[in-house]
Amino acid sequence: MGISAIRAPTPDIKNHQVVLTQLKEAVETGRRIRGNPNDSYVTLGELINAGIVNYAGDVISPSYKIANAGSGSLTSVSVQDSITGTGVSGSPLQLSGDIASPGNTMLYGTNSSGVKGWYAQPSGGGGSSGGNVTPDTHPTTTNTANDEFEYGSAVDTTGARFSGAIPWTVANGSVSSWVVNQGALNCVYTAGAGAWITQPISGTFDVRAKIQIANGPSNTNQNMSIFVATSSRQVDWGCWKNGSGTIYYSINEWSAFTYSSNPYNNPTYNTLQYDWVYLRIKFDGTNIVFYHSRPGYENTWVQDYTNTATNIIGGNPTLVGLMIYGSAGAAFVGLVDWFRRAA
Repeated sequence: MGISAIRAPTPDIKNHQVVLTQLKEAVETGRRIRGNPNDSYVTLGELINAGIVNYAGDVISPSYKIANAGSGSLTSVSVQDSITGTGVSGSPLQLSGDIASPGNTMLYGTNSSGVKGWYAQPSGGGGSSGGNVTPDTHPTTTNTANDEFEYGSAVDTTGARFSGAIPWTVANGSVSSWVVNQGALNCVYTAGAGAWITQPISGTFDVRAKIQIANGPSNTNQNMSIFVATSSRQVDWGCWKNGSGTIYYSINEWSAFTYSSNPYNNPTYNTLQYDWVYLRIKFDGTNIVFYHSRPGYENTWVQDYTNTATNIIGGNPTLVGLMIYGSAGAAFVGLVDWFRRAA
């Protein structure tokens, strides 16, 4: 029931009683003690707390939000924890480390350094839970160099695969040579045009990749490999299939991406055509060491070759990457299931 007009007071004592009753009801309704809240009053304190007005020096003035309501702009909103931004144009509300398209099987959380963002979801349980952990299980902590190739359709050249990821740079060839499909990097070798992608690297390191030569003519040279390099020289470590169809673990030295020499061929791989292999390059600050493993488990790495970085590439590596190349006139595909930096 709404509030009626308060009766005008008269000298009549009965009139006084009615007027006082009406005043009491008006005050109680205004303070939301009784009646319909829609009939209540709004206090100055409530207007200030709602950000509608400012009050200073006995002067009430509209807040910035109200004064600029026509422009649709706000000053900011209060956020906490993992939410960032102010809620205005150019500063949207979002998760710290958020990206537009994190890809499939990614979880939001923190890495080993506490940096918030999207990281590859561990598969197969693992740790103390007794899950089935294999060499292909996603790491529980993700190095910024890592790439599981489980996103989009082209290799990540912007660092968008997870928060803080190091982007790949196409050093030779084009992005179209590196297609992400079904959880693997499909490296497409176009006849006569090798392709390289790189990441910067420094200090000591241990990089690994799961690689396969997928298909191609049996009578042509084909190579799918990982490599380390300086700005002028590089050495690759990969699967090399020669024109006779024999597949080797092979090291090849290059000068400015031009083939130079082949210091090491290990023919023990020649009966394992078109199968996955695990390859590893480790730099201890002086020597570059090359390993392979058939099952990929930690204690199964076989050291194949070692030499000083100075002898092989003229100094400490500054680049690491993936490369595919072969005979002119023959196209083929190599696969990389994942690339990881273990240290």
